[in-house]
Amino acid sequence: MPEKNKKFKKHLKIIIGVLLFALIFGGGLLAGNFLFNKNNKGENANQQTEEVAQNPYKDFLFEVYDIIQENYWNKISDEELTNIYKLATEKLTQAPQNIDPLNKDGIENMILPI
Repeated sequence: MPEKNKKFKKHLKIIIGVLLFALIFGGGLLAGNFLFNKNNKGENANQQTEEVAQNPYKDFLFEVYDIIQENYWNKISDEELTNIYKLATEKLTQAPQNIDPLNKDGIENMILPI
């Protein structure tokens, strides 16, 4: 019996040592990951907020413009699509709108003052 007890204690010490090492190593990885992500999230969040805060309405309108150009089953020219945007803006503002170039740049020039 004493021989089994010595082997058991030896194995128990080894298992506890491995578990303790794994716990310390895992804790260090988690702490490092948390600190690294915490620092990077703040910088990325500020950059994303600045980008979105510039003009979300313009970004949305241009995204719709691009989707219509890509996915509309009848191919529509820039002039026709720009005219639709112009008519919608006139309806919304109840004022006549002038678009200098009949493309995305013209739409941007038209919606920025609004």
